Amino acid sequence: MCWERDSMKSVWVVAGTDTEVGKTVAAVALARSLHRQLPSLIALKPIESGIAVLSREQEDGVRLARAIDQVNPSEALIRLKDPVAPPLAADREGRTLDWEVLLQEVQHHIERGGGALIEGAGGLLSPLTWGHTTLDLASELGAPLVLVVPDCLGALNQTRMAMAAARERGVRVACVVLSGGARPDHTTGHNREGLLRCHEFQGDMAPAIIELPQVGPGETGEHVFDSWVERNVS
Repeated sequence: MCWERDSMKSVWVVAGTDTEVGKTVAAVALARSLHRQLPSLIALKPIESGIAVLSREQEDGVRLARAIDQVNPSEALIRLKDPVAPPLAADREGRTLDWEVLLQEVQHHIERGGGALIEGAGGLLSPLTWGHTTLDLASELGAPLVLVVPDCLGALNQTRMAMAAARERGVRVACVVLSGGARPDHTTGHNREGLLRCHEFQGDMAPAIIELPQVGPGETGEHVFDSWVERNVS
């Protein structure tokens, strides 16, 4: 059953079609753009693995919080050492991941803010716990997805498969972000026109498509989201 939240609060879940597709870069850029419209926005990552091979500044949860100068939470709610799927990382540490407790903590942070941007881990169907995924998180929260897809060969298939999975669960994909920083090839910069010819992107209710070029040092790319944010923030 979906959690009953304040209908006035805008909540989005950022998911990728795979790991290492530029999800955090997109989430940071979107958070910065949203924050200008929603000053009390909460940006958080419920669970993150791989912290043992990262500096604190490289952690996704830390980067997301710092993007909007957020003090609490300042990092992922659950941080795990090994760079593997979260439930496997938890098993290796002898920890138990309690989905209901994690969900309640996420809900608590959403309630205290004026809107929320939540970043998943891995791909859309990668396990957050052995029984739950980022898609389950979006479904439980009644939140639409911002789907991050590498702008390279395979983007059309990956996007449509992820959208089919979301549609089966009754979760809306509000926006598809084509990430140019992941494995660019001869299709990079051309996948948007291909998606627009697919039936999923026909009609007034079709997801927006945003192209996020590779972000250089000192850049965030937030400007690519500004128009979409202005249209979608209630």
